[in-house]
Amino acid sequence: MHVRSLCLQYGMDMRKNYETVYVVAPDTNKQKKELCLFSVGGPFPGFAALIKKVRNLNNYFNSPQRVERLTKVQQFYDLPELSPIVDCDTRVASSATLFQRTIINYSIFPALRILRRRGGVQ
Repeated sequence: MHVRSLCLQYGMDMRKNYETVYVVAPDTNKQKKELCLFSVGGPFPGFAALIKKVRNLNNYFNSPQRVERLTKVQQFYDLPELSPIVDCDTRVASSATLFQRTIINYSIFPALRILRRRGGVQ
């Protein structure tokens, strides 16, 4: 859970990874400590957009009719019945829960898309 929370914090730009480095000051010729931004894997430029898309998908299923249809499809595929959650944009714990539910429900999204094309899901 801790690693996932850190990944979400970095992706939501709520946490920076700083490293202490020693540099020689040119004017005094002495070493001094400086903090520099450091990330082994590099920045996550698309992660904030991914979080926004997952939140929008979650918010799509907020109406009672859509929740009912989502529940029916979850029952059909023998998946746990997970209702959508509404949270604020900066909560890491709720973002972790949001991703867990989205991963579980990922397999039913194509079925919902097919039903929507046929007129069964609004």
